[in-house]
Amino acid sequence: PAGDGFLMCMLALVMWYLSVGKEVTGAISLARGVWGLPGGKTTHLVPEGDEPHATRFESISPARRALVITVQVIRLVVSGVLMHAGTLFLAFTISLTELLLNAVALEFVLSVDELL
Repeated sequence: PAGDGFLMCMLALVMWYLSVGKEVTGAISLARGVWGLPGGKTTHLVPEGDEPHATRFESISPARRALVITVQVIRLVVSGVLMHAGTLFLAFTISLTELLLNAVALEFVLSVDELL
């Protein structure tokens, strides 16, 4: 029935928005974390604990802080564009089978960086 298609489309859109929201939350969290680090002339990492790769930031240079914040702003813009394009992509899908396939494809596009 027609109601099933509408429900499936709404579910796919909600899942898409949640996936994009997760990406946005990650970008904002990283930007806030870098913004809160103590500043210095250079970036200085110090070893922490007995683990071989455990380090912490003692200071971060202004250029490095600006670079990380700029990358996160770009990440937010790309997420917004993807959210808009993905919404249109899902909303104009006619078949239920294609809707499910397109929803999975969008999730793959959003998470492909984590797979690499």
